[in-house]
Amino acid sequence: MNKKWAHKDINGPGTGTVVISSVSANATSRTVTITLGGVAAQANDFVHIEIDRIKNTTKSSDGNMATGVTMGSGYQIDVYTKTAQASGSVTLDSLKSMPFFIKAAGNSADTLTGSITFKDVAGVNTAVTLSSLPVYLSSPMTGPLKTLVSFSNSATATYTFSNLPTGTYMLGTESMQTISSADYYVNINPMPQSIEIVAGANTKNIIFQAQDQTTKPNLTVYITGIFTNESIDIFAGGPSGFAVKTVTLNGAFTNAAPSTQTFYLPNIGTWMIGMGRQYPLGCRQDQLRLMFPDRPALGPGRTLTAPLLWTQLLMTERLPWE
Repeated sequence: MNKKWAHKDINGPGTGTVVISSVSANATSRTVTITLGGVAAQANDFVHIEIDRIKNTTKSSDGNMATGVTMGSGYQIDVYTKTAQASGSVTLDSLKSMPFFIKAAGNSADTLTGSITFKDVAGVNTAVTLSSLPVYLSSPMTGPLKTLVSFSNSATATYTFSNLPTGTYMLGTESMQTISSADYYVNINPMPQSIEIVAGANTKNIIFQAQDQTTKPNLTVYITGIFTNESIDIFAGGPSGFAVKTVTLNGAFTNAAPSTQTFYLPNIGTWMIGMGRQYPLGCRQDQLRLMFPDRPALGPGRTLTAPLLWTQLLMTERLPWE
């Protein structure tokens, strides 16, 4: 609930630290109630809340595509802000969402299935233990889809998406995983990647391979600052793709004793390197991370200093082995 970075203070720069106290759902009335903590939001605050794990209805509503989509087509959501129930639950404000559409499911035989395999530096399958690795699939027909894959001391697991309408989709997963101090990078580039779903069974296999300095260019990143069990992203973007590594820092790090991180890049070339708080997971966060970096983007051998917030300075430097 409050583990999402957006929920650590949902009114952002507004007065006070406003967090979520509880979330409850009522399937009969089709409502979700979000109760805030002891610190109240203020008048004219902008709040940011993320909700997931909502299951679609089985009744499709594609809108009237023949005559053009109208405001009466599709589904809509009403949002109300209210005072606490103890004070009478007075409605303060309301809004209605734009229409959204739920397309009928495809044929049960129209599927996308693939293996996910972890390999060591030499390219040999290696057993790992990993819970809830997400695989994402999206298209305008279905919206975003997600499935979770877990490994229990195994090198390979399988993901499946079923009942897919035929058409073009974007497939992706997390670009990097750190397991037992080894960094594994996915072989999907660019991320996400276009895939055509045709009638019947479709297959796309994914490989995560461990990297070291003999296989990929790398940066040594020195981080200074004071952290309290904070998860941060070190990220890089350029013409060759995107890479991100999430690390958790706890303690005070100085110029004399920084936190030292090794960050592998997909290829040699020109990269924008940056650091910031951990973004929500998802293959589309790659573009967001470059658009809205929290800390300056710096080159190899430089120090990334915390806490600089909402800085959008980008510097491009060329790696030394070009």
